[in-house]
Amino acid sequence: MASTTNGAQHSLVCEFCEIETKIMGKCLDCGLLLCSKCSDKLHSKLKKAADHRIVKLNDLSDHSQEVPNTLKFKSTKCKIHTPQMYCLYCNTCEALVCPSCIPSSHQSHYLGEIESTVKEKIEDIENLITERKMSLSQKIENSEIEKGEIENAVFLTNTTKTLQNPLRLNDCVDSDIELFDFIPGNVDFAGTPTFIGRLISCKKTKSFRSPFDPYCMTLANNGNIWITDAHEIVECNPRDKMEIVIRIECECQEIRCSKSSEIFVLTGHEVMKIHASGRLTNIHNFEPYQPTTFHVSDGNELIVIMESNERNSSKIVILTMDGNIKQEINFGEFVIIDCNSIVKTSNGLFCLSSQKTLGNSLRTVKMINTSREVIWEYPLNSSKDVTTDNFWPSEITESREGNIIMTEVSSSALHILDKDGQVLKILSTLQFGIQNPALLTSDCNGNLWISGDCCKRENPILCILEISGF
Repeated sequence: MASTTNGAQHSLVCEFCEIETKIMGKCLDCGLLLCSKCSDKLHSKLKKAADHRIVKLNDLSDHSQEVPNTLKFKSTKCKIHTPQMYCLYCNTCEALVCPSCIPSSHQSHYLGEIESTVKEKIEDIENLITERKMSLSQKIENSEIEKGEIENAVFLTNTTKTLQNPLRLNDCVDSDIELFDFIPGNVDFAGTPTFIGRLISCKKTKSFRSPFDPYCMTLANNGNIWITDAHEIVECNPRDKMEIVIRIECECQEIRCSKSSEIFVLTGHEVMKIHASGRLTNIHNFEPYQPTTFHVSDGNELIVIMESNERNSSKIVILTMDGNIKQEINFGEFVIIDCNSIVKTSNGLFCLSSQKTLGNSLRTVKMINTSREVIWEYPLNSSKDVTTDNFWPSEITESREGNIIMTEVSSSALHILDKDGQVLKILSTLQFGIQNPALLTSDCNGNLWISGDCCKRENPILCILEISGF
């Protein structure tokens, strides 16, 4: 496990120049915090911002209710039929459409006015937030949430403001805590017409104390969890206070489970299979290569990555469940250094992460295709969304929505990326009582299992997050 990194408190910064920290006010139309120079000399000179309203920080409270009631819509060109402007919203396809789109792809679809559709969706979201608030408030009144020593605050956030009354969860006990957030969509700008956004939620349903500091873990279809500390492997039953079902002495680098509940481990140069009796058998030896990590795909393939050395270049090897080589993808150069996690995605690409750097290169997460092309790289293509100096990706998984979710140790966060490597959301795991999240896996229901340190006691814990919307 990585050592604890203390986070620093950040001051507000101008969201236009991203340099000045003395904030003068906020643009009600853009939603950007502005310094005096950007407000007076830069922002107002933008063609589309000529009629925007900028309010001083001290006067913001008087205008807090104006944004949702004064939505402005500007003409935006269709991405497909560039001379045309979007005119309606297709509720069937959930996309903006222009006059040329309608006869070609949206005949007989349910179309609506853009402005009225936006207002309906905002109203639906606000109603849902209100219902959730009432439900959570009732739980607090009935003492169904606060248990034991109160430690961390979780804020329920909607699209317009942050509630003033925090919910609290205690130190490392089973807590039914839910965090709501909003991923905004694209209304005013050209590009993929994702409309208005969607509500997401993360619900911490359970947490367990780990039998030891876990080095790797995987979930079986029977609900049991397999954990290793690199020297010993245990199978635990989380439904019975993490009772140890089986214990195996083994020098283990990685452990993974297939869809058919077969357990595989990586030991040195070998991939081995664990039988029901606890016996291990070798299914493939990669000498002289040194495998660093592997993954079992939904198609029951073993995806193993080997790093280059003085004699051999790096490569990805795809094995069958019996250990036969199905495909090799060879690389003529360093693709990634000390790969600590690899996932074959639902669209057949490979997502890899690294915890080490080569020279001045950054720790990165890359999406690579079978032609050895790097499709995207994170955070290099998203530097405005994450500080790269301390970026420390640990483990990757793919959500049911096809998005990439990774644990990031140094800032205690979950990074959620879409299929193009763009940031959807960065969620702090401290809100769920987890710091330095390292290991990550998902069960058959799509729930996330995260291993990290308990915020107060700093002992290893396992937490289950029920997720929706991403």
